[in-house]
Amino acid sequence: MAESSRDEWQVESLRLSVFLVDAINLTETRFWESLVGNAPDELRIQQQQQLVMEEGPFLNGRLRVEARSNRFDWRFFPDPKNLPYELPVLGPYADLESRFQDLMLKWLPSCPPVHRVAYGGVLLLPAEGLPDACRKLKDLLPAVEIDPENTQDLTYRINRRRDSRRSIEGLKINRLSTWSAVQILDTVIDIPASGHRPPKVTQLPNSRNLCRLELDINTVPEFVGELDGNLVLEIFNELVDVGNEIATKGDVP
Repeated sequence: MAESSRDEWQVESLRLSVFLVDAINLTETRFWESLVGNAPDELRIQQQQQLVMEEGPFLNGRLRVEARSNRFDWRFFPDPKNLPYELPVLGPYADLESRFQDLMLKWLPSCPPVHRVAYGGVLLLPAEGLPDACRKLKDLLPAVEIDPENTQDLTYRINRRRDSRRSIEGLKINRLSTWSAVQILDTVIDIPASGHRPPKVTQLPNSRNLCRLELDINTVPEFVGELDGNLVLEIFNELVDVGNEIATKGDVP
């Protein structure tokens, strides 16, 4: 089976989620500024949904933390105001994964005790055409029969659960990956001023083709223990390693 380089994958988004052992007071969850070093440019508090959201610039994108009484979600994603034309990406996975990982390792020691951790991301791999995208996926998905020349729509999702390398009873890892071949077509919509005729939709001849990989690597919900101190750092590093393995080696047992 062929392997891909992490340098080939481009990052659309990265995520860390932690599920807390005990509910916390949301008024005490201002972590963005202490982590990044400056105040976020957005702060939203939704009392009815029990949600506090802080967001601001980070590297060449946006960093958002969503805090609920029993959960934190950190998300790194492109700035909608500065999206590149070719693909909605932040840059090479090999570089941005490590920088996001370092930032989360800096935050995790201040996190309340957790019982579950998840690492996720959406990665894009450019291709020369839809058949080329299918050929790349064929190399990464040995269990799937793919006919690159005649495949027009491809999505494959699988979870290969594995024991954690921490040797803790009951601690297993879900390795959920969703693979797809995608073709992005540009269209022009002409909306008549009079409104007496329907809009005219014109498809432009150029297209962008890619492989899309969605990762959701998480400790199983059945585990009831507490992941505190250095253990949660080790588990997060392990989840990132699993994500890197999938991006590099494909769907492996």
